[in-house]
Amino acid sequence: MVDRKPAKQALEYLHQAGELVTVTRTGFRKLYDLASRHIDASIDARAPTEAEMGDWYVRSASRAYGIFARDEVAYQRKELLGGIDAALQLLVESGDLVRAEVDGLPGRPYWVDAALLGRAAKAVAADPTRSAPRLYILSPFDPFLIIRKRFERLFGVRYTIECYLPEAKRSFGYFALPLLFAEHAGARFAGLMDAKADRKNKVLVVNRLSLERPDAAGDALARKAALGALLDAAADAIASYARFNGAESVSFGLVEAPGGAAFAKRLRTAVGQSL
Repeated sequence: MVDRKPAKQALEYLHQAGELVTVTRTGFRKLYDLASRHIDASIDARAPTEAEMGDWYVRSASRAYGIFARDEVAYQRKELLGGIDAALQLLVESGDLVRAEVDGLPGRPYWVDAALLGRAAKAVAADPTRSAPRLYILSPFDPFLIIRKRFERLFGVRYTIECYLPEAKRSFGYFALPLLFAEHAGARFAGLMDAKADRKNKVLVVNRLSLERPDAAGDALARKAALGALLDAAADAIASYARFNGAESVSFGLVEAPGGAAFAKRLRTAVGQSL
């Protein structure tokens, strides 16, 4: 905080101390006010115990991740960490959490939200074939991958956001969005997309799209089907993302895909038809 003005340092201190709250913000400019004017006096404002904080940390990890390891609880927090192990044990005993192991990560215990497992089991029972494969476009700040080591452990990919790097040091693009491909067999890392919204012209500009070859054991027909499923899922996801950003069309730059130029051409056509 040495580079900040004394007034800003004082505001940040009072905010962290609970005396002030952020009422609203415009861009990076925050509007502070007294906490007493915005927080009901009936709210219990006592500092939590280690046990209470441990329970909150674990339940927060469960809600955010669904499945998590011990070192992923209370990410980047340093206060009141002593109650986490006891909270994990109590929540397993109560049935709220289930111990698990992840294939390929022997010896590293994970915990899973029991309610989430129950909903997944019901979904499979109702539709054994599950839904159609989907491609998910993730924000670099999504809790799913905000812990970079977690993402690397689960998907074998070292992801880096490059918007904070000088252009000459970027290996992919300014704002690379990770892509996950999910189907009945599970989910895998599927590539990256560097895109920006041209809101004035209502165009989603895909500067670069890189898709990895799908896992497809078997004959040429099976591999062709897997590639087709990836194309359909990618077209649906990109069209949905464009609509979310208020775009009416999509402009593609470089498309790197296992199907080559033919795949890229079919993808452009499918996205246009989906908008």
